[in-house]
Formats: sequence, C-alpha cells, structure tokens
Amino acid sequence: MRTFARYNAHLPVEIAMQNTETERLASISYGGMQLDSDIPMEVGKTFDFSLPVINPEFHALGKIKWNRNAGDHYDVGVEFVKRDKNLTEVLVEQVYYIEQYYSEARKQGRHLSIEDAADEWLEEQRYL
Repeated sequence: MRTFARYNAHLPVEIAMQNTETERLASISYGGMQLDSDIPMEVGKTFDFSLPVINPEFHALGKIKWNRNAGDHYDVGVEFVKRDKNLTEVLVEQVYYIEQYYSEARKQGRHLSIEDAADEWLEEQRYL
C-alpha cells in the first residue's frame, strides 16, 4: 500500500549520473516519483536530479527503487532521499497545479508544451 498519494505528471527531470540525462516524469508523490526513461537504470543507484521548470528550480537526491521494461521505454521508480518535507510539498503542489493548468489549456484548444504551461502558470503566480 502506498504511503503518499501519487499525481500524474509530464514535466522534464534532469538526472546527473555519468552524464546529465533529461527524462520525463510519469507521476510524483511526497515520497518519490516515477520516470519514463529511454534507458534502463540500475536499481539501488543514487543520483542528483532537478526539475528545471519549477520555481525555484528543485534539486534533490533520488534512489532508484525499481525498473521495468514497458516496451518502448522503461518505467523507473525513484525514492526521494533525505527529502526536505517543506520543499517536497512545494514541489508536488507546483507539479500538480502546472499539470492542471496544462490540462485546462488543452481543453480550451490551446496547443502548448508542458514547459510553456509551467512558464505561464508560474508567471500568473507572481501576480497573486
């Protein structure tokens, strides 16, 4: 049974292992995230990651808990290591609201990327 609620997400995640890779979030919770990756990742490996579209840019440490071949990509489960509870809450809330903004924009017939939706949402928050 999950400890935390999980939210679907599609934002880019930059991962620093041997090289810096950009992967895509599939979902996120207060305890970790699932990535859609083009490459398999070693279970148990710890790495630095960031979400560059979050403001301020979020940096943390993650540990790969599981890795599954999903046909055209790999599903990768990542646990947040040494997470700051307050920063993690801000991260998950921002991701949730950005995804909601993106979904509403698409329903209105707007064709924008998730990165553009994040920029617009963050800009709107500056004036609230």
